[in-house]
Amino acid sequence: MRHSRMGTLVTAVGLRGKAKKTFRAAAATATVSVLTLASVTLSVSPASAATLDDVTMTVSNNATSATGATYTWNFTTKTAGTLTSLTFTVPALTTLTTPAPTAYGLTSCTVGTPTLASNTVTVPLTGCPSVAASTPVSLAISGFTNTSAATTTAFASTASTVATTALDSGTATGGVNFNANTTTVNVVVPESLSFTNANTAITLLPVPGNSTPAKSAVKLTVATNAQGGYSLASCMTTGITDGSHPILQLAPTGSLNGMTTAFGAQASVVPNNGSGTVGTGTTALQGAWDTYQTGTTYVGYAPDCILSTTNAKVVTNDGTTNGDDLTLTNAVSADAVQPNGDYTGIITYQLTPSY
Repeated sequence: MRHSRMGTLVTAVGLRGKAKKTFRAAAATATVSVLTLASVTLSVSPASAATLDDVTMTVSNNATSATGATYTWNFTTKTAGTLTSLTFTVPALTTLTTPAPTAYGLTSCTVGTPTLASNTVTVPLTGCPSVAASTPVSLAISGFTNTSAATTTAFASTASTVATTALDSGTATGGVNFNANTTTVNVVVPESLSFTNANTAITLLPVPGNSTPAKSAVKLTVATNAQGGYSLASCMTTGITDGSHPILQLAPTGSLNGMTTAFGAQASVVPNNGSGTVGTGTTALQGAWDTYQTGTTYVGYAPDCILSTTNAKVVTNDGTTNGDDLTLTNAVSADAVQPNGDYTGIITYQLTPSY
């Protein structure tokens, strides 16, 4: 009984005498056992990964954002082993939908459904016998949508074989360039407004007291791509005078019959009279200009070209036009006592588009 208790004490504490030696011997024996176990574990896989030979990557369509592309990897194994998966890197922004793999060189291996995560495609393998070194392998996977970002340098994919842990890996030679197969065309159409005055000066020769006024026409042409059309105003801010004697404007309309001295005009318009495709707008004379297009009644020019002023607005168009032709037939009559002389005045036109 006493010996048994002492043996228990020596084994648990191991402080002195022979019991202490016995404890050290046991510890040394345990250390040898651990080293032997580690040696057995390391024999399962190689001490370091090797570099795969002949790694290449090709794609069926290298256009950025192309869908339904097939990626094919080829390589030659370097280290023999029982493979459990293959991995391949792809460019960022690549996606994989309903993949369909086709493998060559992996005899008796069942190829699972590839997955894509963190720019790496993983292809699971099951039932593989040990694949010998120097075995050519080809794997094609369909269902890729290419990266949307064009590559500035060729993308070199890294292929890896995996057993229990990473076995071998290698980087593809040559690489793949992903480039846009389209050209974006930007066309900037500027605002366009064309105004032509075919008659910058006219001369009228009225016969004093004659009932028939003297006439002279001015032709104006407007073309614009303004979607809201345009408004054209006309005015005479200084009137007509020889410096001492005025010729008054009809205010706002009136007859020119030789009994009074007065100046006015009549308007007519031909919409979209240019060549090519016609515009989208409707052209119309405004106010008195529309009412008195013919006959003996004429319209006096407004004293300013503000659109809201009576008789200032001559014609409008509510859309585009490739050429509205506006004719202003100016007319003047002089009574029998109108002083002779040279009378001058200026007609001003103001065109306002609505883009």
